[in-house]
Amino acid sequence: MLRIEQIKSYKIPRYPHGLYYERSCTHPWKVTGSVASLAVLALLVSSCKPGGGIEPPPTTVVVEPPPSGVVGPPPMPPELVTEREARTVINEVFVKNGINLEEDVPFSFSPSDQNPISLELDGFNKDLNIGYEYITYEDATTFTQEVVTELDEASASDVGGPYIKAVGPQHYYGDAQQAYEELENTIQDFIENLRSRGII
Repeated sequence: MLRIEQIKSYKIPRYPHGLYYERSCTHPWKVTGSVASLAVLALLVSSCKPGGGIEPPPTTVVVEPPPSGVVGPPPMPPELVTEREARTVINEVFVKNGINLEEDVPFSFSPSDQNPISLELDGFNKDLNIGYEYITYEDATTFTQEVVTELDEASASDVGGPYIKAVGPQHYYGDAQQAYEELENTIQDFIENLRSRGII
C-alpha cells in the first residue's frame, strides 16, 4: 500500500522514491474490533425482521398445498361381465318367464341378400324359435354389427322370426350387481315385447 506524503516544494516534477511496504493488521485489538463489528452488524440486521431479535428455529412443519388438477390413484379400467355370469343371469330370466333354452345350439341364419351363415347361440328354444347370444370378444368375428342388425330386424318382424336377442359385452366399475340388473332388464324387455305381440 502506498503512503501519501505532502511535498512542500520541488523544482522538477518527479515521482516520489523510497521503500514502501504494506502493513498487516495483526494487532489483537484490530481483529477483536472487526469481529465485534460483524456481531453488532448481524444483530442490527436481525432486529429489522418482524418480531425483532434473532428468529428461533421453526417448530412447525410447513405443508405444501397439493398441485392443481386431479390427484389420487389413476382410474381403473372397467370390469367385464363374463360369459358364464351373463348366461346364468339371462337363463334365470327365461326360466322365470316359463321358457327353457338349450345351450350352445348351432344355428344357420340367412341375412337378407346373403348366403346363410353358421352361428352358435348361447341359448335357443327350437319350438318357439327364440334364443339369445351374449357377445364376447371371441364372438365378435361371427356376430358382427351387420349380423346383429339383421337379427334385430328379424326379431322385430312378425313373419316367423327367428327371435334372437344379441347382447353386447357388459362392463361395470366396482359393483357388478348393477350390470346384472341391466342385463336382466334387457332380456325381460325382450320377452315382454314378444309376449305383447303374441309370439309367446
